[in-house]
Amino acid sequence: MRGRGRRIAALAVTLAGAVAVSSLAATADGAKRARPRDPCFGSALEFFASSTPTPVSGGFDATVTGTFAVLRRPAGAEDQLPPLNPLGEDLTYQLRSYFPDEIRQIARDADGARYFVVPGYRRVFPIPAAQCLPKRLRHLHAELLAKQRVQEMEPIYCIDNIAAHRNRYREAACLAFSTVQTGEAITASSASRTDVVELVPDGVATVRLSYRAGEVIVAPASGNAFSFTPPQGPIKAAVKALRPLRLHGRHPSPRQLEVQLGRLVNRAEKLFESLRPKTVEWLDVAGRVLRSFSPPAHGPAEASGAGSLLNSVESGSSGESFIGFSTG
Repeated sequence: MRGRGRRIAALAVTLAGAVAVSSLAATADGAKRARPRDPCFGSALEFFASSTPTPVSGGFDATVTGTFAVLRRPAGAEDQLPPLNPLGEDLTYQLRSYFPDEIRQIARDADGARYFVVPGYRRVFPIPAAQCLPKRLRHLHAELLAKQRVQEMEPIYCIDNIAAHRNRYREAACLAFSTVQTGEAITASSASRTDVVELVPDGVATVRLSYRAGEVIVAPASGNAFSFTPPQGPIKAAVKALRPLRLHGRHPSPRQLEVQLGRLVNRAEKLFESLRPKTVEWLDVAGRVLRSFSPPAHGPAEASGAGSLLNSVESGSSGESFIGFSTG
């Protein structure tokens, strides 16, 4: 996603946050200001109050299943989710619907953590009515709605894990299947402090990642999945460079806050761009290069590079389980 498309997506994210905050504030006012469904805030309240994604029976997108054999193979015992699992909580705000019959376990690490791919369709934050937008953005209303409709129709996948100890601040990665081909999925994981599990299309047996500092990672692929840990040295250096940056002033004005946050995010984005692999190569079983490409500087709009780098400053873990998704 480039240029204007990325800018529109960023604006949509900004609007979502603004409406969400306003909605929560309106809720806190309680009965004193209770109103029937407000055209600016009602949709936001419904978004946060809605239930888990809807399971859908039947086949998933034929183009996607034709590219990833793991979605075509019959489900086995290893693909069954336990009754208590965190996927429902992890994916509530990311998926509108999912396909239980196509959920597959794609990896299991030495500690017993199980990684699953969940195909489905994106849950998008409702764009408010044009009159609810800041005046400078109202002319973009039709464009925002059109982009939202495209996002709703695009098949996506989420990779989530079930483990005894999980990072409580970790979000499941949900991306469009198209990002596997463009390399945006690799870019999105560039600041990961833990193992990354990602998809590759049929025929890929090995993934070779070459980084700017000279490090090369060779990861075997099996069942359309491979795992790797990004080089941690550059990530630690980037996080260290961000830590001294602070918001200045006890009571900054909204404009001052906007400027300071903008500078912080721009700095994080520049640092994030330096972390991605210089080259990605897909190899077949004979070691022949099927494809060699450079991942884009920016990941997909829904997986902010600055956000992932800023989130890596702090982390935690939790062993909690929740009632979640079920497989078909």
